[in-house]
Amino acid sequence: MLAEVLNRAAKEFPDRIAYVSAEGWGATFGQLDQFSDECAVWLSSRAGVREGDVVSLVMPSTIDYIVLFGALAKLGATTAGVNSLLTARERAGALECADPSLVIVDPALSDGLPASVPVLEIVSADNAEDMVRSMRIPNEAPPPLPPDPQRAFTICFTSGSTGMPKGALFRDEQIRAIAASDTGGSGAWGHGNRDAKGRVVSRRANSRHRRVGHRGQRRMGSRHAQHRVDPIRARRRHDEDPVDAGERGHHPPHGSLAGPDRDAVDPAVPHARAQRWTDTDRAHAASARLRPL
Repeated sequence: MLAEVLNRAAKEFPDRIAYVSAEGWGATFGQLDQFSDECAVWLSSRAGVREGDVVSLVMPSTIDYIVLFGALAKLGATTAGVNSLLTARERAGALECADPSLVIVDPALSDGLPASVPVLEIVSADNAEDMVRSMRIPNEAPPPLPPDPQRAFTICFTSGSTGMPKGALFRDEQIRAIAASDTGGSGAWGHGNRDAKGRVVSRRANSRHRRVGHRGQRRMGSRHAQHRVDPIRARRRHDEDPVDAGERGHHPPHGSLAGPDRDAVDPAVPHARAQRWTDTDRAHAASARLRPL
Protein backbone atom coordinates (compact mmCIF):
# COMPACT_ATOMS: atom_id res chain seq x y z
CA MET A 1 0.00 0.00 0.00
CA LEU A 2 2.86 2.42 0.75
CA ALA A 3 4.04 2.22 -2.86
CA GLU A 4 0.56 3.18 -4.06
CA VAL A 5 0.36 6.09 -1.61
CA LEU A 6 3.74 7.49 -2.66
CA ASN A 7 2.88 7.21 -6.34
CA ARG A 8 -0.57 8.76 -5.96
CA ALA A 9 0.67 11.62 -3.78
CA ALA A 10 3.44 12.37 -6.29
CA LYS A 11 0.92 12.59 -9.13
CA GLU A 12 -1.55 14.77 -7.22
CA PHE A 13 0.86 16.97 -5.23
CA PRO A 14 4.30 16.65 -6.89
CA ASP A 15 5.69 19.97 -5.64
CA ARG A 16 4.05 20.06 -2.23
CA ILE A 17 6.39 19.70 0.74
CA ALA A 18 5.84 16.30 2.35
CA TYR A 19 8.52 16.44 5.02
CA VAL A 20 10.55 19.12 6.77
CA SER A 21 13.73 17.97 8.45
CA ALA A 22 14.93 19.05 11.88
CA GLU A 23 17.46 21.25 10.08
CA GLY A 24 14.69 23.05 8.19
CA TRP A 25 15.04 21.74 4.63
CA GLY A 26 12.08 20.05 2.98
CA ALA A 27 11.37 17.23 0.52
CA THR A 28 8.40 17.09 -1.83
CA PHE A 29 6.02 14.22 -2.54
CA GLY A 30 7.52 14.02 -6.02
CA GLN A 31 11.02 13.58 -4.60
CA LEU A 32 9.89 10.90 -2.15
CA ASP A 33 8.34 8.86 -4.96
CA GLN A 34 11.16 9.36 -7.47
CA PHE A 35 14.00 8.72 -5.04
CA SER A 36 12.31 5.64 -3.54
CA ASP A 37 11.92 4.32 -7.11
CA GLU A 38 15.60 4.90 -7.82
CA CYS A 39 16.59 3.37 -4.48
CA ALA A 40 14.41 0.30 -5.11
CA VAL A 41 16.21 -0.36 -8.40
CA TRP A 42 19.60 0.00 -6.67
CA LEU A 43 18.65 -2.34 -3.83
CA SER A 44 17.38 -4.92 -6.31
CA SER A 45 20.30 -4.79 -8.75
CA ARG A 46 23.21 -4.07 -6.39
CA ALA A 47 22.14 -5.60 -3.07
CA GLY A 48 19.99 -8.45 -4.39
CA VAL A 49 16.84 -7.52 -2.44
CA ARG A 50 13.85 -9.52 -3.64
CA GLU A 51 10.16 -9.80 -2.79
CA GLY A 52 9.71 -11.54 0.55
CA ASP A 53 13.14 -10.58 1.92
CA VAL A 54 13.35 -9.06 5.40
CA VAL A 55 15.51 -5.93 5.53
CA SER A 56 16.24 -4.16 8.82
CA LEU A 57 16.67 -0.39 9.04
CA VAL A 58 18.83 0.59 12.01
CA MET A 59 18.84 4.36 11.77
CA PRO A 60 17.18 7.49 13.18
CA SER A 61 13.75 8.59 11.96
CA THR A 62 15.05 10.82 9.16
CA ILE A 63 13.87 11.48 5.61
CA ASP A 64 16.31 8.82 4.39
CA TYR A 65 14.39 6.28 6.48
CA ILE A 66 11.16 7.17 4.67
CA VAL A 67 12.80 6.85 1.24
CA LEU A 68 14.27 3.45 2.13
CA PHE A 69 10.97 2.22 3.59
CA GLY A 70 9.21 3.24 0.36
CA ALA A 71 11.87 1.57 -1.77
CA LEU A 72 11.56 -1.72 0.11
CA ALA A 73 7.76 -1.59 -0.15
CA LYS A 74 8.05 -1.16 -3.93
CA LEU A 75 10.13 -4.35 -4.06
CA GLY A 76 7.73 -6.32 -1.85
CA ALA A 77 10.36 -6.67 0.87
CA THR A 78 9.49 -6.61 4.58
CA THR A 79 10.91 -3.67 6.53
CA ALA A 80 11.98 -4.33 10.12
CA GLY A 81 12.72 -0.94 11.64
CA VAL A 82 14.90 -1.08 14.75
CA ASN A 83 14.56 1.87 17.14
CA SER A 84 17.68 4.00 17.18
CA LEU A 85 17.25 4.58 20.94
CA LEU A 86 17.74 0.91 21.82
CA THR A 87 20.96 -0.27 23.42
CA ALA A 88 23.37 -2.44 21.43
CA ARG A 89 22.11 -5.51 23.30
CA GLU A 90 18.49 -4.64 22.52
CA ARG A 91 19.33 -4.00 18.87
CA ALA A 92 20.97 -7.40 18.69
CA GLY A 93 17.87 -9.01 20.19
CA ALA A 94 15.56 -7.28 17.71
CA LEU A 95 17.73 -8.30 14.77
CA GLU A 96 17.90 -11.88 16.01
CA CYS A 97 14.12 -11.84 16.14
CA ALA A 98 13.68 -10.40 12.62
CA ASP A 99 16.40 -12.59 11.07
CA PRO A 100 16.99 -10.14 8.16
CA SER A 101 18.81 -10.90 4.92
CA LEU A 102 20.23 -7.35 4.90
CA VAL A 103 20.78 -4.58 7.45
CA ILE A 104 20.96 -0.90 6.48
CA VAL A 105 22.51 1.06 9.33
CA ASP A 106 23.63 4.49 10.41
CA PRO A 107 27.38 4.18 11.23
CA ALA A 108 26.75 5.49 14.75
CA LEU A 109 24.45 2.52 15.47
CA SER A 110 26.61 -0.31 14.18
CA ASP A 111 27.20 -1.91 17.60
CA GLY A 112 25.25 -5.11 18.16
CA LEU A 113 24.84 -6.03 14.50
CA PRO A 114 25.06 -9.74 13.59
CA ALA A 115 28.33 -10.64 11.92
CA SER A 116 26.67 -13.12 9.57
CA VAL A 117 24.34 -10.62 7.85
CA PRO A 118 25.36 -8.22 5.04
CA VAL A 119 25.43 -4.62 6.23
CA LEU A 120 25.13 -1.38 4.25
CA GLU A 121 26.01 1.90 5.96
CA ILE A 122 24.25 5.15 5.11
CA VAL A 123 24.73 8.67 6.45
CA SER A 124 21.65 10.88 6.73
CA ALA A 125 21.41 13.59 4.08
CA ASP A 126 21.62 17.33 4.79
CA ASN A 127 19.49 18.34 1.78
CA ALA A 128 16.69 16.83 -0.31
CA GLU A 129 18.73 16.07 -3.42
CA ASP A 130 21.20 13.94 -1.43
CA MET A 131 18.60 11.67 0.17
CA VAL A 132 19.94 8.08 -0.07
CA ARG A 133 22.12 9.31 -2.97
CA SER A 134 24.62 6.46 -2.57
CA MET A 135 21.81 3.91 -3.06
CA ARG A 136 20.04 5.31 -6.12
CA ILE A 137 20.11 4.66 -9.86
CA PRO A 138 18.90 7.91 -11.47
CA ASN A 139 15.73 7.94 -13.56
CA GLU A 140 14.96 4.25 -13.00
CA ALA A 141 11.88 2.65 -11.45
CA PRO A 142 11.00 -0.94 -10.47
CA PRO A 143 8.09 -2.76 -12.13
CA PRO A 144 4.85 -2.40 -10.14
CA LEU A 145 3.89 -5.34 -7.94
CA PRO A 146 0.56 -7.14 -8.36
CA PRO A 147 -1.87 -6.76 -5.43
CA ASP A 148 -1.38 -9.31 -2.64
CA PRO A 149 -3.26 -8.84 0.67
CA GLN A 150 -0.99 -11.42 2.34
CA ARG A 151 2.27 -9.73 1.32
CA ALA A 152 4.33 -9.02 4.44
CA PHE A 153 4.85 -5.28 4.88
CA THR A 154 6.63 -4.53 8.14
CA ILE A 155 7.75 -5.97 11.46
CA CYS A 156 7.02 -3.65 14.39
CA PHE A 157 8.90 -4.19 17.64
CA THR A 158 7.71 -3.63 21.19
CA SER A 159 9.68 -1.40 23.53
CA GLY A 160 11.19 -4.36 25.36
CA SER A 161 10.02 -3.04 28.74
CA THR A 162 9.34 -6.60 30.00
CA GLY A 163 12.35 -8.21 28.33
CA MET A 164 13.89 -8.15 24.88
CA PRO A 165 11.94 -6.39 22.07
CA LYS A 166 9.36 -8.63 20.43
CA GLY A 167 8.01 -8.28 16.91
CA ALA A 168 4.64 -8.37 15.19
CA LEU A 169 4.26 -8.88 11.45
CA PHE A 170 1.85 -6.59 9.61
CA ARG A 171 0.65 -7.63 6.16
CA ASP A 172 -0.80 -5.46 3.41
CA GLU A 173 -4.40 -6.25 4.35
CA GLN A 174 -3.82 -5.08 7.92
CA ILE A 175 -2.22 -1.82 6.80
CA ARG A 176 -5.18 -1.18 4.51
CA ALA A 177 -7.58 -1.88 7.37
CA ILE A 178 -5.74 0.61 9.59
CA ALA A 179 -5.79 3.23 6.81
CA ALA A 180 -9.52 2.68 6.27
CA SER A 181 -10.13 3.12 10.00
CA ASP A 182 -8.04 6.30 10.18
CA THR A 183 -9.70 7.87 7.13
CA GLY A 184 -13.25 6.91 8.00
CA GLY A 185 -13.36 4.47 5.09
CA SER A 186 -12.81 7.19 2.47
CA GLY A 187 -9.29 6.05 1.62
CA ALA A 188 -8.03 9.64 1.73
CA TRP A 189 -6.31 11.41 4.62
CA GLY A 190 -8.19 14.40 5.94
CA HIS A 191 -11.64 12.93 5.29
CA GLY A 192 -12.03 10.97 8.54
CA ASN A 193 -14.36 11.62 11.46
CA ARG A 194 -14.44 15.05 13.07
CA ASP A 195 -14.80 16.02 16.70
CA ALA A 196 -17.15 18.66 18.15
CA LYS A 197 -14.80 21.45 17.02
CA GLY A 198 -14.58 20.15 13.45
CA ARG A 199 -11.05 18.78 13.79
CA VAL A 200 -10.23 15.61 11.88
CA VAL A 201 -9.74 12.64 14.20
CA SER A 202 -9.27 8.97 13.51
CA ARG A 203 -12.17 6.60 13.96
CA ARG A 204 -10.19 4.84 16.67
CA ALA A 205 -9.60 8.07 18.60
CA ASN A 206 -13.20 9.15 18.17
CA SER A 207 -14.45 5.80 19.43
CA ARG A 208 -12.88 6.47 22.83
CA HIS A 209 -15.55 9.09 23.44
CA ARG A 210 -18.46 6.82 22.56
CA ARG A 211 -19.91 3.92 24.46
CA VAL A 212 -19.45 0.66 22.61
CA GLY A 213 -22.43 -1.68 22.99
CA HIS A 214 -22.49 -5.45 22.67
CA ARG A 215 -22.96 -5.30 18.91
CA GLY A 216 -20.03 -2.94 18.60
CA GLN A 217 -17.91 -5.21 20.73
CA ARG A 218 -18.77 -8.16 18.51
CA ARG A 219 -17.88 -6.16 15.40
CA MET A 220 -14.60 -5.08 16.96
CA GLY A 221 -13.82 -8.67 17.94
CA SER A 222 -14.59 -9.86 14.43
CA ARG A 223 -12.37 -7.18 12.91
CA HIS A 224 -9.59 -8.03 15.37
CA ALA A 225 -9.76 -11.70 14.39
CA GLN A 226 -9.82 -10.83 10.69
CA HIS A 227 -6.80 -8.53 10.82
CA ARG A 228 -4.83 -10.18 13.62
CA VAL A 229 -1.07 -9.67 13.33
CA ASP A 230 1.42 -12.53 13.40
CA PRO A 231 3.87 -12.67 16.32
CA ILE A 232 7.56 -12.83 15.41
CA ARG A 233 9.55 -14.93 17.82
CA ALA A 234 13.22 -14.83 18.62
CA ARG A 235 15.43 -17.85 18.34
CA ARG A 236 16.70 -19.43 21.56
CA ARG A 237 20.38 -19.02 22.27
CA HIS A 238 22.47 -22.18 22.25
CA ASP A 239 22.90 -22.00 26.02
CA GLU A 240 19.14 -21.96 26.64
CA ASP A 241 17.61 -25.43 26.94
CA PRO A 242 13.90 -25.95 26.32
CA VAL A 243 11.85 -28.15 28.64
CA ASP A 244 8.76 -30.25 28.12
CA ALA A 245 5.64 -28.04 28.11
CA GLY A 246 3.42 -30.67 29.70
CA GLU A 247 5.75 -31.18 32.65
CA ARG A 248 6.36 -27.47 33.09
CA GLY A 249 2.66 -26.66 33.13
CA HIS A 250 2.60 -23.85 30.56
CA HIS A 251 3.63 -23.27 26.99
CA PRO A 252 7.38 -23.11 26.28
CA PRO A 253 9.16 -20.28 24.50
CA HIS A 254 8.71 -20.35 20.77
CA GLY A 255 11.19 -20.61 17.92
CA SER A 256 12.05 -17.98 15.33
CA LEU A 257 10.33 -16.19 12.51
CA ALA A 258 8.38 -18.72 10.49
CA GLY A 259 10.33 -20.01 7.49
CA PRO A 260 11.15 -23.11 5.48
CA ASP A 261 13.25 -24.63 8.24
CA ARG A 262 11.39 -23.26 11.23
CA ASP A 263 8.10 -23.93 12.98
CA ALA A 264 5.31 -21.72 11.69
CA VAL A 265 3.41 -19.45 14.05
CA ASP A 266 -0.30 -20.13 14.48
CA PRO A 267 -1.84 -16.66 14.99
CA ALA A 268 -5.13 -18.25 16.07
CA VAL A 269 -3.56 -19.52 19.30
CA PRO A 270 -4.18 -16.83 21.96
CA HIS A 271 -1.03 -17.61 23.92
CA ALA A 272 1.28 -17.36 20.90
CA ARG A 273 3.78 -14.67 21.89
CA ALA A 274 7.47 -13.87 21.91
CA GLN A 275 9.23 -15.17 24.98
CA ARG A 276 12.80 -15.98 26.02
CA TRP A 277 14.24 -18.25 28.67
CA THR A 278 15.53 -16.41 31.72
CA ASP A 279 17.94 -17.48 34.45
CA THR A 280 14.89 -18.15 36.64
CA ASP A 281 13.43 -20.46 33.99
CA ARG A 282 16.67 -22.41 33.75
CA ALA A 283 16.95 -22.69 37.55
CA HIS A 284 13.36 -23.90 37.76
CA ALA A 285 14.00 -26.49 35.07
CA ALA A 286 17.16 -27.71 36.77
CA SER A 287 15.54 -28.00 40.20
CA ALA A 288 12.57 -29.89 38.81
CA ARG A 289 14.90 -32.10 36.72
CA LEU A 290 12.69 -31.73 33.72
CA ARG A 291 13.59 -33.69 30.63
CA PRO A 292 14.76 -31.64 27.58
CA LEU A 293 12.80 -31.95 24.36
